[in-house]
Amino acid sequence: MSENPNNQVWLLSHSYLPARGGIENYLREVSRFLLALGYHPAVICRGGPGLAAEEVIEGTRVIRHPDFPVPRAKLFSKHLYLAGQIAGWLKESPYCRTGWALSRYPHYQYALSALDGRCPGIYLPAAIWPALAPLSAAAGGWKERFFELFWRRQVTFLERESLRRADRVMVFSENLRSQIERYHSIEPRNILINPPGVDTVRFQPRPPDRDRLLSLNIDPGKPRILFLGRFSPEKNLLFLLQALRPLLQGSRCCLLLAGDGPLRPTLEKEIRRRRLEASVRLMPPPGRPEDIYSLGDIFVSPSNYESFGQTILEAMASGLPVVARKSSPPKVLTAAEEIIEDGRSGYAVSEDPEDLRTKIEELLPSPAFREELGRRGREICRERFRWEKHVNNLLEPFNQRDRDNARGH
Repeated sequence: MSENPNNQVWLLSHSYLPARGGIENYLREVSRFLLALGYHPAVICRGGPGLAAEEVIEGTRVIRHPDFPVPRAKLFSKHLYLAGQIAGWLKESPYCRTGWALSRYPHYQYALSALDGRCPGIYLPAAIWPALAPLSAAAGGWKERFFELFWRRQVTFLERESLRRADRVMVFSENLRSQIERYHSIEPRNILINPPGVDTVRFQPRPPDRDRLLSLNIDPGKPRILFLGRFSPEKNLLFLLQALRPLLQGSRCCLLLAGDGPLRPTLEKEIRRRRLEASVRLMPPPGRPEDIYSLGDIFVSPSNYESFGQTILEAMASGLPVVARKSSPPKVLTAAEEIIEDGRSGYAVSEDPEDLRTKIEELLPSPAFREELGRRGREICRERFRWEKHVNNLLEPFNQRDRDNARGH
């Protein structure tokens, strides 16, 4: 198998390890399974200060293109300029001529599609820009909001062209497929839903680190609600503080917010303003998220926007009941109902903050009920969300092509 050029897989994305985030973790897991199957994954991503132009990380070849600086004169056309630079770099490189490719960002799929003699590619979008961009821009200053008006049109164009030019489009959820249909008028039957997996060995129930809780000045006997993710507008953390305020002020529980992002200063200010310092802890993004989940008794996802919800899966695999907002277009676009079995592994709640608070209140006094929901969550992960299944679905179109070629079709 090692000599077959079709076993080369190119994974194109904005960044990779040592950066840590949802997409980086996704590519790491996919690479791990591809290696085990005898394929040769290579990540193509942006370079930067202190990063090697090429290296091998955990058996995966990592190739970094230059971090193309955007000239001042090109700021209004930033995204079209970057896609063009990536396309030019790919054209001059020997990459993406054999095997097949998987792109996570529209800039890369657009660049790949413009490449003569390219390998076939799957576009697996991380988000749908017209839906996400207005929320993301809200965290910036007036300059960011001003430029976003121009950039949104460009990324929307790149995204639409990527969807139309890709050999295959895959998404993690019906939620994302519906967004593509709404914002880009792409027929849903042309889009395959392929949910990601979760490592139920890495993420499993563990006793909390009592010393760590004490170092955070947290009473180990008090129930703990956990959020893990980026502190950005779409994660809706100010809504979470509002919804849980009566419980937090009454010292009925503690809220742990683990992560970082542009809204951190705003969160710190709101926690002081609402006098919640005794019950809310801001924690840095974890090096090992599996250790953070053990600190919680309940996991909460208050997001307005999620293309899928990997942290929901990780929390369920870690044995935590999950309370998350269900999709309510156009204001709330999430996949919580596609992951959680409502009432059996957690709750998918409405936009009403009282609904979220009520479900949390049901879980607080009953460790046995929380454990029961957590146990069912792990069963769902084992049954429906396996990396092996996800990677096999990625491979199937190309395996079928090889079978057809072997038959002379």
